Amino acid sequence: MLLTKVKLLEPSHPNKATSIINGKASGILNWNDIKYSHFYDIYKMLLGNFWTPFEINMSDDIKQWHALSERERDAFLHIIGLLSILDSVQPNFIGAMKEYITDPSVKAIFSIIEQQEVVHNQSYSYVL
Repeated sequence: MLLTKVKLLEPSHPNKATSIINGKASGILNWNDIKYSHFYDIYKMLLGNFWTPFEINMSDDIKQWHALSERERDAFLHIIGLLSILDSVQPNFIGAMKEYITDPSVKAIFSIIEQQEVVHNQSYSYVL
């Protein structure tokens, strides 16, 4: 299957996407008129997952840090470093994928995931 990049706006196409990928859609998102209604539930769930590192009190965590062995500290730093790298790349990957998504509701969901990956990355900086 050859993927086709989606234009920003296609006014002659229907608002309700004909397919998630390689379909037709105007680019206008109306949550009351989407092809796959469960995507609205996913959208709401993702919004409910939103948090920022500023909301989490980590003052007690430093006490636990000192109780860790050198090996545990090393493992933690390597894992959080890897997660930081992954969450640095993921927003770019998701953004690139959105160029091929026809369904505006899926694009909106990808946008939320993209933003949450940026917050995750920032939270690792906050921890370090």
